[in-house]
Amino acid sequence: MRGRRLLAAGVAVLLVVTGCGGPTPGPAEAGDGEQPRYGQAPAPGKDVTLQPDVVLVGGGSRTVRSVSPDGLTWRLDPDARDADRLAPGRVMFLTGRGVGRVLDLAEDGGDLVVTIGPVTLTEVIRDGTFGGDAVTLDRPTVYVAGEPSWTREVAAAGGTLGRSGPLAVTPAQPPPAPGGQAGATAHGYRVRTFCCAGGVGTHFTYDDGGLRLAGTVTLTVGRPTASFHLAIGAGRVNRAELEIGGGFGIRVDFTAGVDGGQNHRRTFPVPVDIAFPIGLVAGLPLSFTVNQTLEVATAFGARRGTFRGAGEYALAGKLGFGYAGGQVGSRVT
Repeated sequence: MRGRRLLAAGVAVLLVVTGCGGPTPGPAEAGDGEQPRYGQAPAPGKDVTLQPDVVLVGGGSRTVRSVSPDGLTWRLDPDARDADRLAPGRVMFLTGRGVGRVLDLAEDGGDLVVTIGPVTLTEVIRDGTFGGDAVTLDRPTVYVAGEPSWTREVAAAGGTLGRSGPLAVTPAQPPPAPGGQAGATAHGYRVRTFCCAGGVGTHFTYDDGGLRLAGTVTLTVGRPTASFHLAIGAGRVNRAELEIGGGFGIRVDFTAGVDGGQNHRRTFPVPVDIAFPIGLVAGLPLSFTVNQTLEVATAFGARRGTFRGAGEYALAGKLGFGYAGGQVGSRVT
């Protein structure tokens, strides 16, 4: 075969700061692995100032009755503390995963239905400093995302603002699972994530009748740790640093077969978050979340054939980046 090429993959690692109003969750909120199902509730410290349009809704995960698979539509107890202060344009701050700008409010079957959109970190936090050294990243929890609700339309009574038609009624988000394994589908692919013995990665398969693909991409790592520092002042990020240690490499294996099919290219995010809860820092819940993006490209030179390949590459002992004074830099050691 000529011109054979398959597979490039990237693993993006993000440190996310999210939170909500209300007391620290108690046993009634606990989910799998003793983590609240919908994220941990914060108790902002005196050294943290939130933006004035942020509404801290009390009760944490106990307030939540269900969440849509895409994580954007939240059904809440309408009697939760300060839920009556929510309004379109304000920022709901409910749990470590329930934070966003309110796009729509509706009452349905005794629930308060809140649809939120994304916010940046500085739209939530005005002033605060957060940090940690050599935090062990273990006991992950996986969250599987679904199709965004606005891609589906139904002819039913709905909310009040922000869209020309009502949002579809969607099933509840599946509960988070302890460990790093979860399955999902995206762009015709079946994917399964895994973590953490030996690394984090994704196994994928694809079959459209003319092209079959299967492979595994792994970011190998020993016992990962994270050190970070984040300083926000007057609604601006002044300093942000993150370093991950543990020794890193990439391992890839794949097979591909074509029978009268065409060459194929896809790039898409794997719809699974692998979250490592860090806990409360300055009263706000922090988590270290691994997101993966899969890129697959084939370049078969014939209409029928197969290809197999594998490889492993050592990268670094530590990976890091920093931002200060408007400058961004990376560090590999």
